[in-house]
Amino acid sequence: DGIFEQAVVPLLVECPALRAVTIFEQLRRRDLKLPASVRRTLKRRVRRWRALHGPEQEVIFAQRNPPGRLALSDLLTVAPQDLTGDNHSNYYATVFELYVPEGKYVKTRGWILLSAAVVVVIAVFVAAYLSTVSFGTTLEFVVRDMHCGEWVYGTEIQLQNRTIRGFFATTYHFSQLDRGASILKIEAPYYEGVEVPINLKRGRNILDEPIELMGFEIPELSHFFIMERIEDGQLISEVRPVAANGQAILNHPCLDLRMFVRISAQILDGAYSYEPSDEGAERGEELYTAELTPVWDANPGTIFRWKTRLPVEEIKRSRALYWVVDYLLLIPDPREIGPTELDAIGNELASKTTVEAWMGYLDTLEEALSFYLFPSWNVVAGG
Repeated sequence: DGIFEQAVVPLLVECPALRAVTIFEQLRRRDLKLPASVRRTLKRRVRRWRALHGPEQEVIFAQRNPPGRLALSDLLTVAPQDLTGDNHSNYYATVFELYVPEGKYVKTRGWILLSAAVVVVIAVFVAAYLSTVSFGTTLEFVVRDMHCGEWVYGTEIQLQNRTIRGFFATTYHFSQLDRGASILKIEAPYYEGVEVPINLKRGRNILDEPIELMGFEIPELSHFFIMERIEDGQLISEVRPVAANGQAILNHPCLDLRMFVRISAQILDGAYSYEPSDEGAERGEELYTAELTPVWDANPGTIFRWKTRLPVEEIKRSRALYWVVDYLLLIPDPREIGPTELDAIGNELASKTTVEAWMGYLDTLEEALSFYLFPSWNVVAGG
């Protein structure tokens, strides 16, 4: 009661229209330790205060005119000889229809014309009023990564000297804009910025096509860490970019990552390794070589942004107990190299039969392409 009288009542006296939720948030911002359960109690107290001390409410007495209760007695034209002292009061017109005792309806053309005229007048006044009302001008649009179609981290959007910053969102909204031609400017770290000319009309504006930003770099990339496991008959590999200080790089452009894998039997002293080996192990016969399809994980909480799946049944059977899984990752700069050139490079790599051949070929390429090799030893064959 003390808090309500000392803190809430002055706010209601100053502004009776304040909502209880707004008052509750204001009290919490004043460092009043109020539990969430107090909000419902506060709503009841505010409602009771308004009923006792709030501004007077407008009282309206609704009027209803059911058919037959009200009548108009002077809107009919009848012959004088038809009016007698016995029956002249039986001719009447209700508010809803004109009726005569014999059960016949009198034509109401005049009423219809009058009603139509009233409707037209009202429509003209409504149209004139709407033309003077200033409706809010809004803009809705989608911003996404060009390659994977997901969020763009660190998005900064500017329009009419106003700025929106986004991180894990794709849909954005501006309100209370000025009508006319404007430039929508969008930028994000390690993406190429864009400027979109738009023409805003009064009311709601929606851009039909999404705005796609092209990422060109993973910042501070030193190498990749890959963790694999066999689950439900598939070799699942999860990929994480890592900085030079060993920290995972989580929020970065998606990019057109190309990933190749070569699986070979792990041997030691000319025979299959029968236990994990930290030194002396070598690559034996090739069991599988192919290009994998990385899938981007847009979940903000993940620490592995890419994931690939390889059916184990596609890997050549052997007596090897352990595998060596070599991953080759290509990171292109889309400003320098396009998908067609990447496809050609992928076809060439697919024809190479050794890791050394991979590296020898890649060393001949220009700097528009970065590549990383991640060997994984002592992988249990077949899980």
